Amino acid sequence: MIVTSADGPYQTIRDLVIAAKAKPDEITFASAGVGSSTHLATEYFNQTMGIKLIHVPYKGSPEAIQDAMSWSHRFLYGALRYCYWTTKRR
Repeated sequence: MIVTSADGPYQTIRDLVIAAKAKPDEITFASAGVGSSTHLATEYFNQTMGIKLIHVPYKGSPEAIQDAMSWSHRFLYGALRYCYWTTKRR
């Protein structure tokens, strides 16, 4: 699941990919930590889409999700089990 701020410019994955190709090395993404499933999933996404994003690791999912939703980082590619309930409460 990809989480971003509801007020941000990325309403679709296509929006994110277009922006990342236009501004390589400028868009940040949060993860639950270096080598975590969320980190590796986003790196796979980068490779598949041919884009380059800046990794900002956290020590767990809750803080990463909160910062992605508040636009501290542009998005989080997170585990559905964590992201769904956190985003549903807002």
